[in-house]
Amino acid sequence: MKGIVNQHLNERQLKPSVNANISHFYRKGDVLEIAGATLGDPFDDDNLWYSLANGGFVWNGAVDIEPQCITPDPGDKEQYIISYREILDNGKPNMFTKEPPDKLYFTPLLLPGHEESIRFNQLDPENAADAIIKSVRKLADKRRRHVVLYIHGFQPFSSLKLDLLSSFANNYMNHPGNKVAKVLFMVWPAQGLSRKRADDRAIEAGRHFTDKNLFEPLKIISKQLSDAGLFLDLIVHSFGHQLLNGMLNPPVPNNIPEQIFENIFLMASDVTHLALSEGGKELDNFFGKSSTFTYDYTLLKRLGKNINVFYDEFDYLLYSSTKRFVGAKRIANAPDPQQLTASYRNLGNYGTSEFKEGFIPQDGFHIQSVQELIKPGDLINLCDFPWQQYDKESFFRKHINQAVSTANYAGFGLLDIIFNQRRLQNYHKYVFTCKPVVNEVLSRMT
Repeated sequence: MKGIVNQHLNERQLKPSVNANISHFYRKGDVLEIAGATLGDPFDDDNLWYSLANGGFVWNGAVDIEPQCITPDPGDKEQYIISYREILDNGKPNMFTKEPPDKLYFTPLLLPGHEESIRFNQLDPENAADAIIKSVRKLADKRRRHVVLYIHGFQPFSSLKLDLLSSFANNYMNHPGNKVAKVLFMVWPAQGLSRKRADDRAIEAGRHFTDKNLFEPLKIISKQLSDAGLFLDLIVHSFGHQLLNGMLNPPVPNNIPEQIFENIFLMASDVTHLALSEGGKELDNFFGKSSTFTYDYTLLKRLGKNINVFYDEFDYLLYSSTKRFVGAKRIANAPDPQQLTASYRNLGNYGTSEFKEGFIPQDGFHIQSVQELIKPGDLINLCDFPWQQYDKESFFRKHINQAVSTANYAGFGLLDIIFNQRRLQNYHKYVFTCKPVVNEVLSRMT
């Protein structure tokens, strides 16, 4: 697979270590051929290294893996983007504003796409559905009847997250039992290095979505797909669940349609696990404009028929998110950190295992641990990016154990993860399109 160097980098020979001999020097922008992954020296905090096709090793943090969309059917290159971002007069998405638009926009995309060449028009749902149906009918495998609306998560820097779209298409379209025909990749303004106001913005953007009745064009698309014998499914990843929470708790609940999604899959949910409790939960908002958040996923059962929640106890990035919800200083100074953070534990880390007395998990949500799907023989290079499981004695595992048992989040630094520990960011981004998860998702598509 292809790797692009993001900072000046030394190639090492013989072993993955900063103490190994330097065999080559790479500059930012150089392209490498990545062959696999391996763990570095234990004293280097189990840092991940990439092995190269030439036998050398490079540190993973200085290389961005670019997912390749190499699929058996040429029609799989044809995918679509729905934009819940402001669009400029020239059709380009406004990548600088954090304010959502009052309407949706649409464009076809030929993978691999490039942001600078993308232009949007206002979404005409009937024309869009017609284009999607025609594209599906060109596919050789007529058993593929599912069209997936994919909502992405948080981004420290503004982008359209096309790497996620390529990764998703690559992992699903190449699966021998694939049922996914097309992807509608929904982009939205989720950028910002600080999480202190991001939750408020995402929830308000979701409320705005439903207040402006933007489910209506999706309802029209769903109906036309259904008439053609196709299904519309929803997949939400990570921080996209904050947007979803706003969509489900709007000023006008009547704008939420019924049963427009055949299947709903919640992946790496960056939202409190109590969103699945009966009646939801109102939580203190420690940093935002309002004094509280309301988290309630009850109306998901109105939106879709089959709801599935996938979580992973080793998704390190989501523990950092819990820390951001509450605040590092507030946790450190609390007489009982466990009690303070209990309601903010992420659905994407715990599923419903953390429900305490007084909270009842709702019926109708099917909960699945990713770790239960991964067999020991699957642990190396699960996905379309090089990855290795954490060693049992690694500092990553120790940090997770401390967070779970004592609510000690001292080791979880979001900026450090973004800039210095790419393996953790990559795990969060891609593990939910790894082969064992893809197998399970496809088995649940009716």
